[in-house]
Amino acid sequence: MLDIIIPVYKAKETIKRLLYSIAIQKDINKFNVYLCVDNPLEDYQVEVDFFSKYYNIKQLKLDKNSGPGLARQYGINNSNGKYIVFMDADDYLYSPLSLYYLYNEIDSKNLDFVIGNFIYERDNEIKIMKKQYAAIDLGSNSCRLSIADENGEIVSDKRYDVLSVANYG
Repeated sequence: MLDIIIPVYKAKETIKRLLYSIAIQKDINKFNVYLCVDNPLEDYQVEVDFFSKYYNIKQLKLDKNSGPGLARQYGINNSNGKYIVFMDADDYLYSPLSLYYLYNEIDSKNLDFVIGNFIYERDNEIKIMKKQYAAIDLGSNSCRLSIADENGEIVSDKRYDVLSVANYG
């Protein structure tokens, strides 16, 4: 089983595109989706009710705004799948085979980490990232994920809070 953890904060304008892109995935019955709502004043139950006709989806609400790192951790603590996919509320899956290929790759080769091709959009520029390289630097309380394209140009460099990922599973 693959658990998709999505931290959500003020995402009413973008979340539906992501949820629709999940709905068209092959083998959708192998996935659970967790919307980790990082704002006690927001509610996504309408979206959860609509998409629950297509796949397993659950809204998890944090008591206070704590940031995406803690929202992801809350999702990890409430999930039980064999693998985890982190997505942001403004992401979407371009192909209906995206999760199928990632799941089969990690499961058949017993890998710890996979990253697939993606489309990178910023400032009206779109790049199709077919060959990318990921570097993970695990610290005691955070993880830095740097992604470079085939030319070595850094396209994403983010730090995520990590509290107890080692306790997962």
